[in-house]
Amino acid sequence: MSTLQKVKEYAFEALLDMSYEEAVSKVTDALKEEGFGVLTEIDVKATLKKKLDVDFRRYVILGACNPPYAYRTLQIDLDVGLLLPSNVIVYETDEKKVYVSVFNPMSALEVIKNDELRRVASEVSEKLKRVIHRVVEGRWLPSKEIDPTLRDLIMGLSSEEEAVRIHSRESLVRIGSPAVASLSRVLRHGSHWVRWEAAKALGEIGDPSAAPDLVAALRDEEFDVRWLASEGLTKLKTAGLQSLLHVLMTEVDSPELREGAHYVVRNLIEGGLKEYLAPVMSALDDVEPALEVPLAAKAAHEKLTEAGIFDDHL
Repeated sequence: MSTLQKVKEYAFEALLDMSYEEAVSKVTDALKEEGFGVLTEIDVKATLKKKLDVDFRRYVILGACNPPYAYRTLQIDLDVGLLLPSNVIVYETDEKKVYVSVFNPMSALEVIKNDELRRVASEVSEKLKRVIHRVVEGRWLPSKEIDPTLRDLIMGLSSEEEAVRIHSRESLVRIGSPAVASLSRVLRHGSHWVRWEAAKALGEIGDPSAAPDLVAALRDEEFDVRWLASEGLTKLKTAGLQSLLHVLMTEVDSPELREGAHYVVRNLIEGGLKEYLAPVMSALDDVEPALEVPLAAKAAHEKLTEAGIFDDHL
């Protein structure tokens, strides 16, 4: 299992349960997704064998550079070139796992008293943290599948800094419906933090188009994500209910899905839909929900459609 390690003062690091070749490939891809090109690649094992005729573990040093940030820093101080490019190391451990570490540019600025450089380094630091999270989680969508105008805010949802995550989420909520597609994508594929933030944001935006993805999130592996998804569906009222009933007609094997559905249906019954949803609640409580729920969900959907509460027909 790949895990983040305790963050050193001068680096972000992780221990990966994958092959060395896969790790190097994933790190390189993650750097590209954050705008870094690999300018240099030093094969330490091969170099030491050639120069000293000694055997060493597989170990690579990648020199990563983000051109826009490099240009900004060089405009501030030409001597910053001493710190470029940003080094990333990948090597095999004695336990046959793979260790990856990314240099934290903020640590180098302890000796450079320049607030403008510090601001730029802080931004680069966030990007490099996300490189590690991308590799460990392995669940991020490629950035090309996220609206480029929202990319920085979406990526901010993965920040280790709570203030950054909150700012990003609240900004996306203010943007509203145009942010729904990107939030729905990361709700399906993001890390735990990101899925939590996306579920909360979608619930607060309240756009009906998010309903199918909120229903899918009722099966999420994390309870808090499932809870936020059920809260979001409750806020969507009949729009959320319609998507939920569609799924309950055919997919009821998941205990997590049934638990979330129970919460949504109970709240909507209290909101005035008891006439239509009481049989669904009873079916969810039945000892054999797999048999009863699909029939009850279909009947409820038909009655809600006939009453004009839903606007489509099966």
